Amino acid sequence: MLSKFGKLARDHRDQLGLTVDEFARLMRMGVEDIEACENQRALCDEDLVSQYSQVLGISKGSQPHLNLSDAANEANQRYTYHRKFLGDDRLMALLARHGDALSDAAKAKINRIVADDIARLASIPKYQPKDAVANVDDAAGKIAPEPLQPRAPLPSLSPARFASLVLLSEDIRQLYIQNEEPLSAVAFLKAEAERSEDLTFEVCANMPLFAPDSDVVIAGGSRGHTIFAQESFVAGCVATPRSLGNHVLLHEYAHHRLHAEDIRNAEAGYLPPHRLAHPGGAIPQDTELDAAFALTSLTELEADFLATLLTIPWIKLAEVAIEGYKLRFMTRKLARDFGAPEQVAERLVRYLRIDVARDRIREGLYRQNRIDHPFLLLL
Repeated sequence: MLSKFGKLARDHRDQLGLTVDEFARLMRMGVEDIEACENQRALCDEDLVSQYSQVLGISKGSQPHLNLSDAANEANQRYTYHRKFLGDDRLMALLARHGDALSDAAKAKINRIVADDIARLASIPKYQPKDAVANVDDAAGKIAPEPLQPRAPLPSLSPARFASLVLLSEDIRQLYIQNEEPLSAVAFLKAEAERSEDLTFEVCANMPLFAPDSDVVIAGGSRGHTIFAQESFVAGCVATPRSLGNHVLLHEYAHHRLHAEDIRNAEAGYLPPHRLAHPGGAIPQDTELDAAFALTSLTELEADFLATLLTIPWIKLAEVAIEGYKLRFMTRKLARDFGAPEQVAERLVRYLRIDVARDRIREGLYRQNRIDHPFLLLL
């Protein structure tokens, strides 16, 4: 049964458009662990409440944080009260069903086993690691469960770094587009290569030998960086300006702007191609997209963020984030309208709902003396 703590957490997730699976990944916990905490099957200490608040964008010490903490304490009291009456269910069922046929000595022995089991459970500290709990079970003669493999930490940006990407994307867009129209990646890269002395955009009939199985790749050289793109891939992007192929091209451009040192230090002289840069210009099915954007690299996350911010004007994402109306639907509609990956757009909106991130953007606009920026009117 969902506890008050679980209901509050669910409401906050709904406001952010987060599913339980997405929330569990951000919490670096399993879905079953989240459900146990929210359904009063596990204790929730202050560290867990603080982690919930951090992921949900709730300021520590604020009223929503205090509400979560109070609800967690209430759930803990209920859990502890009910738990002290639990023992070995099979033995208690045996005693209830066949108690009349058992001798007093047998019933006393069963009661002693049940009491010892309750005492053993009560003695386990609240937040023992799973392998420690498994050892207690093993000592009691039960089969210890397999230890869980540690989850790889998800990359995340600081609010200041996020704000810098937001403002950089607007500066770049304004060089070529003065309105909120979608940005053509091919036309943009050709124009940027003409303007810039350290970027070359090379459309190839055959990809370079160091990346023959990719349609797009960025490599370093004596005169800066070169983005190599396969002819058919580029033709597909021109024919379908709102395809994810445009995102792949802008992703490599983002590496050019953000990660020159990584390209220079790459052992092979180039960065690994984007996972959507399949040979032949094929774009993967929806079932493959989650894996493509389940990033464990901060470098790839930053490039995907900047590429998406170049595709969708960030003020549009900010309007959706601040209004909070039909959050997931409006975010996905924006992504489809501009041809950006929905997964990245949703994560950008989650960042834009964080007060500290919005403050850093506002500070950047004030430093640039852009006091008439429409974003400042949204706050």
